[in-house]
Amino acid sequence: MQHLHETRGIHMSEESGKISRRRFLKVGAGVAAAAAATGIGVYFATRPTPPPPEQNPITIGLQAELTGIGSVYGAWYKRVTQRGVDFMNNEMGGIADRPIKLVIEDTATDAAIGARKVRKLILEEKADFINGALFSNVLLASVPAAKELKTVYFANSEDYGVVSGEGNRYIFQTITDVRAQVTSIVDWILGNVGKKWSMIYPDYAFGYYHRDWFSRLLEERGGRVLEKVPVPADATDFLPYISRVDSQSEGIYHVIVGPGIFTFVKQLAEYGFEGAKFGFVDSIEGVDTETIADSTEGWWFWEAFPRRLSGYDTEFNREYREIVGVDAEGAAVEDKKNISVFSHMHSVWESLFAIKKGVEESGWQSKADNKKFIEYMESLHGFDEGIGFPAGSKQLDAENHQAFGQHFISKIESGRLNVNVRIPVEKSLYEPEVDYREEALD
Repeated sequence: MQHLHETRGIHMSEESGKISRRRFLKVGAGVAAAAAATGIGVYFATRPTPPPPEQNPITIGLQAELTGIGSVYGAWYKRVTQRGVDFMNNEMGGIADRPIKLVIEDTATDAAIGARKVRKLILEEKADFINGALFSNVLLASVPAAKELKTVYFANSEDYGVVSGEGNRYIFQTITDVRAQVTSIVDWILGNVGKKWSMIYPDYAFGYYHRDWFSRLLEERGGRVLEKVPVPADATDFLPYISRVDSQSEGIYHVIVGPGIFTFVKQLAEYGFEGAKFGFVDSIEGVDTETIADSTEGWWFWEAFPRRLSGYDTEFNREYREIVGVDAEGAAVEDKKNISVFSHMHSVWESLFAIKKGVEESGWQSKADNKKFIEYMESLHGFDEGIGFPAGSKQLDAENHQAFGQHFISKIESGRLNVNVRIPVEKSLYEPEVDYREEALD
């Protein structure tokens, strides 16, 4: 029997000893359903207002891509983190009755700058924890400092490298990773779209993860990748790359991101490929899909947390949207033209709640207690759905520190992203390549 703990609105499952992924998910699903049925309104209606947190703040440093190619993401990561900190301080007694001090540094979406900024956060701003970077180049340049300076770092990327050997025991990742994404969708793609594919992907690590895992998993299941087309990060004309798509392909798997996406979707539509187009919402985060409807009607996109409320309408999702200021269509409530990066920005929110849980349950008082914090996190088997985890229940892998969540497949219909398929957590699981617990903690 699982023993449930509730601490200031965060539901988390914990069990002594080791349980299988399958057993955890089977039990956790029932708990999550009950939590969703109860609703966040009941929780806040019955819970007394906490006293103001005492002083002696816990300092959390945020690495945000506020400028550079990642600025759309960075602006929303900053907003969600600030509102999460305010919510915790004002409504939840901070963390362990201590206020949270938030310090923000801009990585400029640059690896060297990001590496300097994380050291500044730790050494100059005395950050106790880091709410970390999104872009892989910044993330991978930053994680060595976490181990060197003995600071727990929550990655807010989808990077597979950080959970397969390029990370370390101080790193946790609450958002999904590329391998889990591909694992979750590949069976559906084969069964519902086609077996022969061409791939168009960015010519850097993020694209390589997609290339390697999609082609490997597809071919293991009887499919084929007929053409793999890398695209330079600074490309402005995509026709030379689109023209390399194999004419026998039943679909194009694409993961183009950045400001060139408008040109890419337009040129791909004009090229006249009649097969399916399957992409990742990363490509169109921050983009009003109605502005590209003529080019993308009928395209499929993976989502981690549906942009539109109708795709996953729960009380926790509604409460989360209210706090961070996002409407039912995924836009900022004060500016309908400011489209959120909804499938990604919940990561910084969830990382805050993971820190809160870890501190309060492990007895962490200072960085001298990091060993207790890390070992406590490794003892958890997941996070149940709640205000801290509004995207749904998650499983946390003790070995590689990666969290696994549910996934969604959406389709652009009449210019809007509509969820067509909801994929359960267990469809994304894989056996970890590393066990960070083998690293000694001083």
